[in-house]
Amino acid sequence: MDIYQQIWDADQAANGIQPILADWQGDAARGYVKVATTAMEDEDVRILTDLVIPDKKKADL
Repeated sequence: MDIYQQIWDADQAANGIQPILADWQGDAARGYVKVATTAMEDEDVRILTDLVIPDKKKADL
């Protein structure tokens, strides 16, 4: 396994938020960010359509 995969795996296991397609069902316990995959001519299009961060992955600031 290369170093980049190891970094990705460690991030996802600890603080990482899984990127998923906008029409997928996310796991709120794990956290996710929904990403739109279709381009639209509307200037107000949102690429990241939803974000869920579980409390265990939020930093105490």
